[in-house]
Amino acid sequence: MKSKILYKAIVDILMLVILIFLMSHKITGEKLHKIMGRIFFLLIILHIFFNRTFIKNIFNFKKNKSEN
Repeated sequence: MKSKILYKAIVDILMLVILIFLMSHKITGEKLHKIMGRIFFLLIILHIFFNRTFIKNIFNFKKNKSEN
């Protein structure tokens, strides 16, 4: 369980760092900017995969609330 939390934290921190570098296009250059953009996209997919139960519960909460 702790390893899953650690993986989530690492993915979130990597996303933050890459996002900061993606916003500084002039510093990183075009080639590195494109590579980091692809990595960022993969990290978003991984982030959604790790948090799929949270997303699933949000939709279930809305559905259960409308049934009452």
